[in-house]
Amino acid sequence: MTQKQIKTMTLILQAALIGLMFLPAGRSTASSAGLMDTFSITRSYAGTGYPLDATVYLIIAIGVPAATVLCLYLLRFNLNFGSSACLQAFGAFITGCFFSSAKSKLAGTVTSTGMHYLIIFLYLVGMVLNIYGYLFTGDDSQPSSGKG
Repeated sequence: MTQKQIKTMTLILQAALIGLMFLPAGRSTASSAGLMDTFSITRSYAGTGYPLDATVYLIIAIGVPAATVLCLYLLRFNLNFGSSACLQAFGAFITGCFFSSAKSKLAGTVTSTGMHYLIIFLYLVGMVLNIYGYLFTGDDSQPSSGKG
Protein backbone atom coordinates (compact mmCIF):
# COMPACT_ATOMS: atom_id res chain seq x y z
CA MET A 1 0.00 0.00 0.00
CA THR A 2 1.19 3.49 -0.74
CA GLN A 3 1.15 6.47 1.56
CA LYS A 4 -1.73 7.98 -0.35
CA GLN A 5 -3.85 4.83 0.04
CA ILE A 6 -3.13 4.67 3.76
CA LYS A 7 -4.00 8.35 4.19
CA THR A 8 -7.24 7.89 2.25
CA MET A 9 -8.25 4.85 4.30
CA THR A 10 -7.44 6.69 7.52
CA LEU A 11 -9.50 9.66 6.38
CA ILE A 12 -12.47 7.37 5.71
CA LEU A 13 -12.06 5.76 9.15
CA GLN A 14 -12.01 9.15 10.86
CA ALA A 15 -15.16 10.24 9.03
CA ALA A 16 -16.80 6.97 10.12
CA LEU A 17 -15.77 7.57 13.74
CA ILE A 18 -17.40 10.98 13.75
CA GLY A 19 -20.47 9.59 11.97
CA LEU A 20 -20.87 6.80 14.53
CA MET A 21 -21.42 9.40 17.22
CA PHE A 22 -24.83 10.08 15.68
CA LEU A 23 -25.93 6.43 15.64
CA PRO A 24 -27.64 4.77 18.63
CA ALA A 25 -25.08 3.80 21.26
CA GLY A 26 -27.54 3.13 24.06
CA ARG A 27 -31.16 2.52 24.92
CA SER A 28 -33.03 4.36 27.61
CA THR A 29 -34.96 2.20 30.03
CA ALA A 30 -37.52 4.98 30.52
CA SER A 31 -40.77 4.34 28.66
CA SER A 32 -40.83 7.71 26.88
CA ALA A 33 -37.27 7.70 25.51
CA GLY A 34 -35.91 5.19 23.03
CA LEU A 35 -32.49 4.92 21.46
CA MET A 36 -29.76 7.33 22.50
CA ASP A 37 -26.80 8.52 20.47
CA THR A 38 -23.43 9.36 22.01
CA PHE A 39 -24.44 12.96 22.61
CA SER A 40 -27.54 11.87 24.55
CA ILE A 41 -25.48 9.47 26.63
CA THR A 42 -23.01 12.22 27.49
CA ARG A 43 -25.90 14.51 28.47
CA SER A 44 -27.25 11.79 30.76
CA TYR A 45 -23.77 11.20 32.15
CA ALA A 46 -23.37 14.93 32.78
CA GLY A 47 -26.69 14.85 34.63
CA THR A 48 -25.28 12.35 37.13
CA GLY A 49 -22.82 14.96 38.38
CA TYR A 50 -19.95 14.64 35.90
CA PRO A 51 -20.45 17.50 33.43
CA LEU A 52 -16.73 18.18 32.98
CA ASP A 53 -16.00 14.54 32.20
CA ALA A 54 -18.76 14.44 29.60
CA THR A 55 -17.57 17.67 27.98
CA VAL A 56 -13.96 16.50 27.86
CA TYR A 57 -15.02 13.22 26.26
CA LEU A 58 -17.01 15.02 23.56
CA ILE A 59 -14.10 17.33 22.81
CA ILE A 60 -11.73 14.38 22.56
CA ALA A 61 -14.19 12.24 20.56
CA ILE A 62 -14.45 14.95 17.92
CA GLY A 63 -10.92 16.32 18.27
CA VAL A 64 -8.96 13.09 17.90
CA PRO A 65 -10.30 12.22 14.42
CA ALA A 66 -9.87 15.83 13.30
CA ALA A 67 -6.33 16.01 14.71
CA THR A 68 -5.49 12.67 13.10
CA VAL A 69 -6.44 13.94 9.66
CA LEU A 70 -4.55 17.18 10.22
CA CYS A 71 -1.45 15.26 11.33
CA LEU A 72 -1.55 13.08 8.24
CA TYR A 73 -1.68 15.98 5.84
CA LEU A 74 0.33 18.68 7.63
CA LEU A 75 3.28 16.88 9.23
CA ARG A 76 6.31 15.53 7.41
CA PHE A 77 6.82 11.88 6.50
CA ASN A 78 6.83 9.30 9.34
CA LEU A 79 6.02 11.96 11.92
CA ASN A 80 2.54 12.06 10.38
CA PHE A 81 1.91 8.32 10.72
CA GLY A 82 3.54 8.08 14.16
CA SER A 83 1.55 10.90 15.67
CA SER A 84 -1.66 9.62 14.06
CA ALA A 85 -1.09 6.16 15.52
CA CYS A 86 -0.62 7.68 18.98
CA LEU A 87 -3.78 9.75 18.62
CA GLN A 88 -5.73 6.65 17.57
CA ALA A 89 -4.50 4.72 20.62
CA PHE A 90 -5.42 7.67 22.84
CA GLY A 91 -8.91 7.83 21.29
CA ALA A 92 -9.49 4.11 21.84
CA PHE A 93 -8.36 4.39 25.45
CA ILE A 94 -10.53 7.42 26.20
CA THR A 95 -13.58 5.90 24.51
CA GLY A 96 -13.18 2.68 26.46
CA CYS A 97 -12.82 4.56 29.73
CA PHE A 98 -15.78 6.85 29.09
CA PHE A 99 -18.23 4.13 28.05
CA SER A 100 -17.11 1.88 30.90
CA SER A 101 -17.71 4.69 33.36
CA ALA A 102 -21.01 5.67 31.74
CA LYS A 103 -22.16 2.06 31.81
CA SER A 104 -21.61 1.86 35.56
CA LYS A 105 -22.97 5.35 36.42
CA LEU A 106 -26.05 4.99 34.20
CA ALA A 107 -26.72 1.36 35.08
CA GLY A 108 -30.38 1.81 35.92
CA THR A 109 -31.30 4.23 33.17
CA VAL A 110 -29.32 3.34 30.04
CA THR A 111 -28.34 0.03 28.50
CA SER A 112 -25.56 -0.22 25.93
CA THR A 113 -26.13 -1.32 22.33
CA GLY A 114 -22.48 -2.29 21.89
CA MET A 115 -21.73 0.58 19.51
CA HIS A 116 -18.79 1.58 21.68
CA TYR A 117 -17.10 -1.71 20.82
CA LEU A 118 -17.30 -0.80 17.14
CA ILE A 119 -15.92 2.68 17.86
CA ILE A 120 -12.98 1.24 19.79
CA PHE A 121 -12.38 -1.35 17.05
CA LEU A 122 -12.25 1.37 14.38
CA TYR A 123 -9.79 3.36 16.49
CA LEU A 124 -7.59 0.27 16.75
CA VAL A 125 -7.85 -0.43 13.02
CA GLY A 126 -6.78 3.15 12.36
CA MET A 127 -3.90 2.75 14.79
CA VAL A 128 -2.67 -0.45 13.12
CA LEU A 129 -3.05 1.16 9.68
CA ASN A 130 -0.94 4.13 10.78
CA ILE A 131 1.67 1.86 12.34
CA TYR A 132 1.85 0.03 9.02
CA GLY A 133 2.28 3.37 7.26
CA TYR A 134 5.01 4.35 9.69
CA LEU A 135 6.96 1.12 9.38
CA PHE A 136 6.50 -0.12 5.85
CA THR A 137 5.94 2.72 3.43
CA GLY A 138 8.72 4.72 1.91
CA ASP A 139 8.82 8.46 1.48
CA ASP A 140 6.99 9.10 -1.80
CA SER A 141 8.50 12.57 -2.12
CA GLN A 142 12.07 11.29 -2.42
CA PRO A 143 13.06 9.82 -5.78
CA SER A 144 14.35 6.28 -5.74
CA SER A 145 18.05 5.77 -6.36
CA GLY A 146 17.44 3.16 -9.06
CA LYS A 147 19.53 0.55 -7.27
CA GLY A 148 17.67 -2.64 -6.77
